Amino acid sequence: MFALSLYTVSHKFTLSLTVYIQVTVALEKMERAFSVLTLISSITILVELLLSISIAEKIEVNVWFFISGVGMIAFTILIVIRYTTK
Repeated sequence: MFALSLYTVSHKFTLSLTVYIQVTVALEKMERAFSVLTLISSITILVELLLSISIAEKIEVNVWFFISGVGMIAFTILIVIRYTTK
């Protein structure tokens, strides 16, 4: 259930961004735009891993997984509440 909610939130963002790029970027520059998007995604994943490792070293790994899991579930619930109240 958690993985499904996380996928739903990330898929909604990625799909919206992909459509926005396809509408606004000229066809001959679209390959570069998607390359930059992939590069940015790769860099942010690396930074996130470095931060997570630093935090997990200070506290136990299972505590870090619990805290990050609760945070992601709370974030997903807030997003769902925000979009269902519109």
